[in-house]
Formats: sequence, structure tokens, C-alpha cells
Amino acid sequence: MQPLRYFLTAILFIEMATSAVAIPYDLYSGFAIEEEAVLPEKEIHPSLWFSNNEIDALRQKRTMDAHAKKLWDEIVSSEFLSMSMPAIVSADAGKKAIHKYYGTSSQIAKYNAFMSLMAEDKIEQEHYFERAKEALLRAYDGPIYQFDASKKGGPVDEIYRGTWMQNYASAYDWIQPRLTKSDDLAIRSKLIQEGNHAHNKLHSWSKRPHNHLSKPAWGMGSLALALSDEPNASQWLKKAIAAANRNTRYFFSEDGIYREGSQYYIFSLINFLPFLVHYKNVSGVDEFATFQPAFEWPLLIRNSKGWMPNIEDSYIRPYPSQLVAPYYKDTPTKLHTSASLANVLQWNFVETDYDAFDKAESTSGFNYTGASWDYPLALNEYIAYDPAIEPIAPDIKPSIFMKSGQTVFRDDWNSNSEDQRWLLFHGVATADNHDHYDHLSILLQAKDQMMLSDSGYSRKSYGEKIRKSWYLTPQAHNTVTVNGKAPSDASQDVTPISRNQLVTDGIAFQEKQATYDEGGTLTRGIAFVDDDFFIVVDTITLPASAKIAQYFHGGRGSLNSDGECYQWTYNKDDYGSAAKLNLWSLNEEAHIETLHNEVSYIKGDYDIFPYIKISQEAQKAVFLTLLLPQGINERPHQVRSTNGNSKNQSAIIQVSKNISWLVFAQTTSTQTEIDGFSTDADLLIASIQDGKVLQWMARNATNLSYEGLTILNEKMPITSAASASDTDWEIVIAQNPGQ
Repeated sequence: MQPLRYFLTAILFIEMATSAVAIPYDLYSGFAIEEEAVLPEKEIHPSLWFSNNEIDALRQKRTMDAHAKKLWDEIVSSEFLSMSMPAIVSADAGKKAIHKYYGTSSQIAKYNAFMSLMAEDKIEQEHYFERAKEALLRAYDGPIYQFDASKKGGPVDEIYRGTWMQNYASAYDWIQPRLTKSDDLAIRSKLIQEGNHAHNKLHSWSKRPHNHLSKPAWGMGSLALALSDEPNASQWLKKAIAAANRNTRYFFSEDGIYREGSQYYIFSLINFLPFLVHYKNVSGVDEFATFQPAFEWPLLIRNSKGWMPNIEDSYIRPYPSQLVAPYYKDTPTKLHTSASLANVLQWNFVETDYDAFDKAESTSGFNYTGASWDYPLALNEYIAYDPAIEPIAPDIKPSIFMKSGQTVFRDDWNSNSEDQRWLLFHGVATADNHDHYDHLSILLQAKDQMMLSDSGYSRKSYGEKIRKSWYLTPQAHNTVTVNGKAPSDASQDVTPISRNQLVTDGIAFQEKQATYDEGGTLTRGIAFVDDDFFIVVDTITLPASAKIAQYFHGGRGSLNSDGECYQWTYNKDDYGSAAKLNLWSLNEEAHIETLHNEVSYIKGDYDIFPYIKISQEAQKAVFLTLLLPQGINERPHQVRSTNGNSKNQSAIIQVSKNISWLVFAQTTSTQTEIDGFSTDADLLIASIQDGKVLQWMARNATNLSYEGLTILNEKMPITSAASASDTDWEIVIAQNPGQ
């Protein structure tokens, strides 16, 4: 029988009866808002984004700081305020023309409706009002209802309809009080038709709870709130909440991880954030507490530039946390001991580097939202942005261990620091949409440059053949394969095991474990040592001998080798500074190859770069790998391999003249003498200065001694670490959180 994980690949993104594979979508750890649909007693306008008494403050915001002014300038110079209304397209105009027609028409309505309130000159207000009214009176004219949106990739795909609904709902909300009765009825009939259509078709558009269900649901919810007096509004809102909850229960984890990756998180955020704002403002239902983990997650995993990684079907993405901050001004957060979540969200925005995305937009015309033809980016940001919120950096320990499978090792929270190290260890339970074969993969960003990298999403779009033939495959990720296949979950939607988690002043460590469909396990441990370098220890245990392969993708760097050291060199580019990454593989029995294939960070910016494959045929093996990021002019540490077979590997890392680190790993807990140490640990990391042990970490050890001096003596194996004090060892025992 074909394994579930690989069977699922055949049906990813193809709408079919859920009976084909019975996935219990309600058994994952995600979250849901209260399903009772609450509407106000009376429909009031404006109310979705702001009320009448907030208009003056919103108008004056333009002068409060440079960013607000920049947004205002983008709004008043928007093409949607001056362009002619586009001619209604025909059904045979083609996918792009039809899509752009509806996206453009809805943005014309929204931009002009907004400016009809913001303009200070009465004549200008009337001008914008008339343009918004005209666009709303034409809403959904044309061939939109001739297409079956359940057929994926069509010109009126439901994932964009959700945004169009929110655009039109906002535009109507802003001009409704000035409409004549006949115009009001005409516009409402257009919006009601779309609301009823979405309500009737929602579950045929998407039988599974991915973003093709949730995005139109959030749009329909906003439409219900704008037309709350309508008899069907309660049904729309009820179905919208229930459908969106199916998505958040399954694709979000309880601690906020979005399993479809960074790109589809942002692509969903542009709909669920407006809905949450609208529901709070119109009905007084505040579900921001429910969504708080989902708004904190991008902060927890951000690299030093503020970017979310390109794991799963994703390009790298900034997190526009400034849109979220105003709704958490009085909310405590796990990211800071005293500041509000709003402060940390504002800090993230201030300390995010947008240059790469601005440059990509200037050349391609596509912004980072995934909805460039539909989503009014500058307008929504201007409404939400609060310049008065003080940015405050997180003050919690910088290394993060998330229950649902993502771990981040970092030395500090300083953004764009040339010295910062950041490594993401990815072990999230596989979902059934937008997933790649990337279990227990790692990404590394350091020295202001992306180093070990995910190959990415695709070249330009989801439908390209190379997405499946390369970007999805295990070989495109920094993981370990057996007979060409990546590790997988023990069972559907069960997070890979995380254990032996600890943080000391000198060493942070965690290991994760996943299974192979043919049997056997991968236990991958990551150690972050001395805020300097990383140790990757992969222990593979199989039922029979098989072909094992490690993959390390160095991103957009050139690759050279000098003896045992492989070095990627990075030029200064759109993604960071000139830098280099040194890699040592200590398994001398393994075969190392340099291969080449595509890497894509931002849509359209793809090219071929070198990566490393380290392979060996074995039943049980340990692969010990050292990763040292450095500035372009720094000299690498000296690394001396002292043993390198498939069962037992070690090295001395000479950091300076009088400080060195010993790294030792073995496949079994056998008493071993190594460079003055004696231990039965299966992993030992220790620093020595002038013949004295300063720090150490031992995994699964009962004993540890150095030069005859006992350091650890336990009856049962433990994983622990310690730093030397003047009088004794300060020992930290590893945690095994809930596994």
C-alpha cells in the first residue's frame, strides 16, 4: 500500500471528494473563534474600519511621521483615483484581463470612497464620491457569474473574490450615508447578489479547509457586517465563521504556526485581519485574543532582517505587523516581560528591511501580498498604522522552542546586526496543502546574509512544472533522505518529537525525531555553540542498509572546498552583505558531491546555485556537521577531525590560541576515551581553555570525566549542560516538552 504522505502528494491542490482520503481536519491543535454570528441591532455607516468621530484624526495622521506621510502620498497619487473606469470585459478576454478588471474596479471603489471622506475640499470630496458611486453601481457587472470558480486557476478565483468583497464592503460603508435611496438600493442589490452567491457556492469552491475556503469566507463575513440589516446577513456571517474556523483549526497550530508557510500566511492575513477589525468595530466582538498566537508567530521566527522564511510553498516575506499593532495596545505578550504586544509589533515593523521587496515590486509590479492586482496595500496600512505606538524590542531569551515544531536559535534580537546568528529548525506536522518534503530541515541566516536556505516556492507561479519536479522534492531542502525520500510524521498531523531541549550561556540545543516510510528514524540535533557556530548531528537508524543522504543548500553563494572545509562565498546583494559560510563534514566514510539547481527567494528572482550532497550506504550511521558563518574577511577556525567513521565522529575546533571545542558523536552510548575525556554520552560538546573545561554538554550520559576528574556521575542517562563557576558546575538538565 502506498504510504499516506506520498499518496497525499497526488491529490494536493486538486478538488475531489474528501472520501478519497479521510483526513480528520478537526483533530489538529489549531484554534477557532466563537461560532455564534453576532450582528448589531442597527446598521450604521461608516463602521467597518472607523466611525464618523474618527475621521478627523485619520485625516490628520498624514503629518504624524515620515511613514504616515509616505503612505498618504502613495494614496493621493494612486492610479485608482484618476484612471478611467475600465471597460467591462467579455468572457473571452482571457484570465489576466478579467482578473485585473475586477481587482481594479474594486480598488477604484475603495480608494475613491476613502478620499471622499479624507479630502478637505468639498469639490474634491464630491468628485471622489461620484467616482466611488460609479464603481459600486458597476460592481460585479460583466462575466463573473458565467465562470465556475470551483475550477481552479480561473479568472474569478474565489481567493481573490474575498478581497473584492472586502474592498466593495469598505467603499459602500464609507459613502452610504450620502447615497440617494435609489442608488443605495441599486448598489446593495449588487453586493447582496455576491453575498448570496458566495454563501451558496462556498463549499463547492473548496471542499477542503485551505485558503480557497477561508479567504472568501472572511470576505463574505465583512460583507455581512457592512449589510447587517439584510435578512441573509446573519446566514452569511454564520457560514463565514464556520468555514474560516475549519481553516484555523487545521492550518494554524495552537501556538500560531501557519503550516502552509509564510507566503500563504500573508495571503490569508490580508483577509482575516480586516475581518477581525470589522467584526470588532461593527458588532463589538473582539477575537484578537484568539488570534494572538498567530500574530506573535512571525515575530518568533523572524530573521535579523525581519523576514519570514521561504519554507513550504513560499517566497520570503516581510510581516506587516504595523497593521496589527493598534489592536494589542493593552495586551501582554510572551515576547516581553512588561511591554505590550503592540510595542513589539511596532518594533518588528521599524526593524524590518523592506528594500528587497520594494526593489522587486519596482521591477515586476508585484508586491509581497500575493494579491497585487486586488489588495489596496497603502490604503489599508494607512488606516491601521498608529505612529504613536512606541517600538520596543523583545526581551525574552532569543532562542525559541515552539511546541508545534519550529525552533529558532539566535544570539540576540538585534535586527540587521552583522553579528547576529539565526537558525530555523523546522519540524511541523505535515498538512495536506502547500507542503514540501522538508521535515527536520534547517535554514541559516547570519552576518546579514541568507546562508543555508530553502530552495523556495517556484520560479514565478504555482502551476510551473519545475515546482513539482524540483522545489517540492526532498533534495531541494536541507534535510536527510533515505533511498531518496524525506522523513515524515509518525502519523497524520502528529508533530515530530522534540526533546533534550536546553539553553545555557554557551550552548543551546534541541533534537527532533521523525520516521521514514520504509521504517527507521532520523534523530537530528542542533547545537548553537558560544553564539558563534552550529553543530548538526544526524543519527539515522534503519531496519536494513539503505542509501542515506544529507543535503546542504548554501543559497545564492559560490562554493569552493579546501580539504575538509566547504565554503560558500556571498557577494553583497539584495538579500544582504558580503559574507561566507564554512561547512565541515566529519563522516570520512561518506561521499561528498557538489550539485547545482535553482534557488528562489522572491518571485521571478531565481537562478542556479551549488549545494552539497553527503551520502553513505548504511543501516545505522551518524553524520556530524559543523557550520561556521563569518564576515567576508574573517579567517575560519581551525578544525581537526580526530575520528570519522560511520559510528563514531569527533573533531577539535580551535577558536583561538588557547580556546578550543571538542565535538564528539557516536551511534550508541559506549564508554569512550577521547582527547582527555571519558564518557558514555552519544554526543559531547565541550570547551577547553588552558587545559581546563569551561563548558560542556552531554547527551544521554551517565558519566563524564576530564583528565581523571569526575564531572558527571548519574545512575540513569541524562542530557545536561553546564558552565564552570569559581567553585562548581552550574548544571542545566534538558527538557522533554510534552513528547
